Amino acid sequence: PTSGHPQSARSSPGPPLLPQSGRQVRALIGAGRQGPAWSVAVGAGAVAAAFGAKLFLDSLAGENVAYIPLFVAVATASLAAGFASGLLTAGLGAVLDVAVFQVSRGTPFLDNPGGPVRFVLFLLASGLIAWLVSATRIERERAREAADRFSRLLEDSPDFIILIDPRTWRIDFANAACTGFGWEPERLLGKSAEAVIPGLRELEVAPRTTSPTGAVSLLAETGEARPVELLTRRIDLGRSGTRLFVSVRDMTERVDSAARLLRLARI
Repeated sequence: PTSGHPQSARSSPGPPLLPQSGRQVRALIGAGRQGPAWSVAVGAGAVAAAFGAKLFLDSLAGENVAYIPLFVAVATASLAAGFASGLLTAGLGAVLDVAVFQVSRGTPFLDNPGGPVRFVLFLLASGLIAWLVSATRIERERAREAADRFSRLLEDSPDFIILIDPRTWRIDFANAACTGFGWEPERLLGKSAEAVIPGLRELEVAPRTTSPTGAVSLLAETGEARPVELLTRRIDLGRSGTRLFVSVRDMTERVDSAARLLRLARI
């Protein structure tokens, strides 16, 4: 990872493949952000490419390869331009395939045994493929947006925040607030977490660890120890795995105030 940016931050686990609400259905249909013209252009291009592949495969196989290239075209159009483009590709491809069949065979399509059934099954299967591909595409975009928001939240936090890989206990993210503790973010990346916060493995058992007496210390790069308050939590970053989130607050002023009050009480 680069300084100031986590490798990955996915806020939600595996997305549902099928939409669960009317809002998600509308999002599927309008998933092509470039507009209707883009959806039509992608659909037409996918159909043209599919028929080129179909003619080539037909010549190699010596027989009709049916709708196989069109299934690939539907998935490609849905991924590139959304659900509507996938449906357009399926409908346009199916109609053109029927027209080509009638011209090449010289017989009505409806007279072909099994032809109408395959036609309907192709449309149903294509609709399902377009639905699933578009839903997955939308959820990935949402996950990416959530990761960006999470990254900005960490960066903008006034607290010193680090993310630790619990398998190696090494730091793989530090925000800019670490400069207030005598560190630079790039100097912390890859460093053992316990070299910065001694005893962190034991402290991680408690979600929040406060140190008014200075028992929990953070070591600056110079070796200076500061009393701190820690907030720890394990978070799921999706494919990047689990990370230990540690938020650090400087307790120096509070500890000094407690020490002054103690001295005054003894007078």
